Amino acid sequence: MNENELNKRLAQDAETWNARQDEMKKHLEIMEKLDKLCVKTERYEDSEGPFWAQDICGEDVQFFCDVVRRGRHDEILFLIERYRHIYQDCKYVAYVPDEVQSLLVERNDPEEIKAFMAMYGFCVSAQDVMFDNWDHQQLVSYAQKHGFCEKWQVYIFNNWPEAEVRAYCLRHGLSLEAWKLLLKRGWHEEIMTQIQVHRFFEDLYGALVERGDHDEIMAALDKRLYKQLSPECQEALWVRSNDEELASLMKACQLCNSLLERMLGNLNDPATQSMFEMYSEENREGLPEAYQTRFLQTADHELFMFYISYHGFYESQHKCLLASRTAEEVRGYLERHRFLSDEAEKILAREGSMEDKIFYYQVKAHDKDGFIINLLKTRPLDYAALSSIFLSIDAERMIPFPKEEELMKTGTPEELKAFFALGKALHRRAFLTLFFRQDRKLFEAYLEGKEYFYCYC
Repeated sequence: MNENELNKRLAQDAETWNARQDEMKKHLEIMEKLDKLCVKTERYEDSEGPFWAQDICGEDVQFFCDVVRRGRHDEILFLIERYRHIYQDCKYVAYVPDEVQSLLVERNDPEEIKAFMAMYGFCVSAQDVMFDNWDHQQLVSYAQKHGFCEKWQVYIFNNWPEAEVRAYCLRHGLSLEAWKLLLKRGWHEEIMTQIQVHRFFEDLYGALVERGDHDEIMAALDKRLYKQLSPECQEALWVRSNDEELASLMKACQLCNSLLERMLGNLNDPATQSMFEMYSEENREGLPEAYQTRFLQTADHELFMFYISYHGFYESQHKCLLASRTAEEVRGYLERHRFLSDEAEKILAREGSMEDKIFYYQVKAHDKDGFIINLLKTRPLDYAALSSIFLSIDAERMIPFPKEEELMKTGTPEELKAFFALGKALHRRAFLTLFFRQDRKLFEAYLEGKEYFYCYC
């Protein structure tokens, strides 16, 4: 080898060496930058106060794209690994950018694809690249683990063999358009799986009812608990006259106005009564406020008692309850629901029998003193009811005020009137002592002009 050839060879080797050194330096820089990829949590404030948000620190989409385009397998795997590590800690922010996903799909390296799919499936734009570049068997293998977006779901419904489409339906949820195709094909097993395991769309209930499969309808209604179905769909179910479906409908949502009108418009019919009893038992909300007045005014005794065993009435209907139902029925209601609105309480205090007042005080769940106040504001006072109620109060649980109690018991009328003129409210035991002094004029003189009659202790 002559001198010129040797120099040329050495120059080429030096260039190779320098390129290797540059590549090694570049590789180390990339790996170091990827290693710093992590989740950061920061505190922010807005008009509603402080909140915390998480983001990925060190994410650079263009840099990641350059890493994939460089084509070094170990760098790409490390990039995916860093995201997988973040995904384990914080799933909602660990999302590989769409551009990077598309490049990975285009590379189609089996190990890289497998590593990525261990986290989640590919995005819509990456799926577009997938269907342009991958062969059919690769797509089928992908579908064994992850689903496709709506565009490609519709594609496989129209282009893949039936067995592969059915296998897809049994594994993955469907978009609305794919659901329509599934209903059109009419595969019962796949329809049942989709309803029970995956998402079911509100827009599909009408088509499902029209299809008429009882098991599918029941599965869909069970999926729909406590949400509203369209009036058209409810009417279609009603026409089917299947008691199991209607019971599930009533449990799933509130009946539409037309069906409520149909029931309440003919409560004397035995068949309608039976349907209303089913509604009372199954529907967790009971009659909407707008329909309760009509029910209170028209329902017979048995139907009323059956309904209140499951539901109460809105406070706005309590006055109608007292006006429209018998004393026995009102007591039945109060025994179960233990509450009246303040307006209805005032009516009961003014118009109810002594027995009704005592019964209500006994069953009322909360704020019993509120009812006593309404009784004390009513004229004439029902001393018999008040006496019975006051005797039921446990005086031992009240804080004693001996001087005040002694004054109410033994003080002269002049002394008591002088005390009343101070405008002070008596403590509860002293108040009861004054009541049981049995001087009605003196007692009513104390009540005069007061909004609250005693201290709650």
